[in-house]
Amino acid sequence: MPAVQQLVDEQPDAILSELCERLAERSGINVSISIMHRAVQRLELTDKKTLYASEQDSPRIKQMCFTAIFR
Repeated sequence: MPAVQQLVDEQPDAILSELCERLAERSGINVSISIMHRAVQRLELTDKKTLYASEQDSPRIKQMCFTAIFR
């Protein structure tokens, strides 16, 4: 699993399929997305991508949206 940790460290925003591809390129080992998911879980890495940007919850952005709506 050190190889998986290294892949994630190098590109923290990579999705599971990208990690699978990069592992195959480097080591010749082909794994499925579900295997990669389990490896990432065992390393206790959290899901990094969300459906929306966390910045949209900031007070500055909320104020900008409020101002734009009520002009």
